[in-house]
Amino acid sequence: MGLKAAIDRVSTWTVVGVTNLGYYQDVIASGDLPALVVRLAGTGGEALRPLNIQADQGRVTVHVVHYLITTGLGLGLVEERFYGALAHVDNYLSVVVNDLMLGGALLEPLAIADIYEGAIDLGNVIYYGVTFRHRWVLKVV
Repeated sequence: MGLKAAIDRVSTWTVVGVTNLGYYQDVIASGDLPALVVRLAGTGGEALRPLNIQADQGRVTVHVVHYLITTGLGLGLVEERFYGALAHVDNYLSVVVNDLMLGGALLEPLAIADIYEGAIDLGNVIYYGVTFRHRWVLKVV
């Protein structure tokens, strides 16, 4: 299994109250919010070599962002946005802990390196939501 299989796996997660759009590349309709969208984010600075490919061990470490988009940026009061998303964050985390190996796609359990809230630029459209930055260790095949 590789990177595509891991991304495909998180695209199948069912989070209560959230539409999982996977690797979605279009403007998200307000009727689909809240929504999850996954994107490749790089190595997270874990190595000097691009993608931290360790050929001798057949491993690659990548960081992936999983966006939980809750609203368009102009919708809702700022002080309500994050608090209103907390139930979705809890539901998301319960799904994550039940699939830490992404169905066998990872060599090490998925780690969430960061969680932060704020503006999300997705395809030149600004949304508001929560970003989960994952650390994945994959076997190079």
